[in-house]
Amino acid sequence: MNIIQIAKFKFSHAYADYLYRKTADYERLRNLPKLTGEVGFLIGNGPSVRGEDLEKLSGRTAFCCNRFYMAYSMMSFRPTFTLCADRQVIDDFGQEIANNSEGEVILVNKTKPDIQNCTWIPNISRRRLVFKKSGLCHVTTGGGTLFTAMQLGYFLGIRKFVLYGVDHNFTFDPVDDSEDAFRSASGDNNHFIKGYRSGQKWCPPEMKLIEDSFTYADRYLRKNNGFLLNATRGGHLEALERVGFEAAIQF
Repeated sequence: MNIIQIAKFKFSHAYADYLYRKTADYERLRNLPKLTGEVGFLIGNGPSVRGEDLEKLSGRTAFCCNRFYMAYSMMSFRPTFTLCADRQVIDDFGQEIANNSEGEVILVNKTKPDIQNCTWIPNISRRRLVFKKSGLCHVTTGGGTLFTAMQLGYFLGIRKFVLYGVDHNFTFDPVDDSEDAFRSASGDNNHFIKGYRSGQKWCPPEMKLIEDSFTYADRYLRKNNGFLLNATRGGHLEALERVGFEAAIQF
């Protein structure tokens, strides 16, 4: 980018932030309870998830993703927040997520989706990794929904986060005739919830971007008296410091 392009980029985002501050969605975010001093548990939907583990997180601050509500019949645990930053999932299941998820439901999308019973946060470039130091007029999706969940948690005062159920290993069948990169994979064996995809095509994750997002977040948090640890049982995410699940719930 040259100087003029950078200036236009900054102005456009500053103006978009200004407009978002006037929305009811932003007002709802501002009125969420502050969670300073809490530990935020970031729950993936990987095959390693155990219902009995999540039961031990009842009453703790927990961020879950996408169609986690499909597991409600398996346990009494309910998340504090349910987020979705996946365009394809929002298109296919957004209203279903908003209707069935308990706690605060946050949808992250470039434009406001036509979905009721949720709060919208705008996102900018998914490859740009940044934590906003004040306000929450937009987030960056980085490697996926849990990266946006950390930004929300940081806004609410959380500095210490623990990942759980992030197996970091996906298998899928490529869809050769797909014209949409967000629908170029099929398969349904990557989650602890059966039938999680309901036969819909989906976007294969960028594993390197996910790792880069997590390591960026950990470095940023440690500079601010926090951390991001991995308490997943097994899995393939070795870029972060690991901690046993039983030890993590003592934090």
